Amino acid sequence: FESAERILLRLNNRFPADTTILLCQVENSLRAGDKLKAARSIDRLFSVSQVTTLKTLLARRPDSDRPVPYSRALLAPVIATKLTEKSDGLLNDDDIDGR
Repeated sequence: FESAERILLRLNNRFPADTTILLCQVENSLRAGDKLKAARSIDRLFSVSQVTTLKTLLARRPDSDRPVPYSRALLAPVIATKLTEKSDGLLNDDDIDGR
């Protein structure tokens, strides 16, 4: 996990808006048991990608033209949970209705 992390950090520094690299960082962090690092990577992922793009990427079959294999089964639930948390925060914000 540490070797992969170093490689992914170098790639992310070179290509900071690359969704595939960020997905791989999230997966690597989850496999290493580092939920905090995974959450930070998901936040960066949301800052550079639209939800529809993520949905499309995660929907691709592993044997498709995906340049890098990543685990949809591992990533999708975590990303969905984080998205739900973000949307709940938005809907519960008192500033929305002017109060």
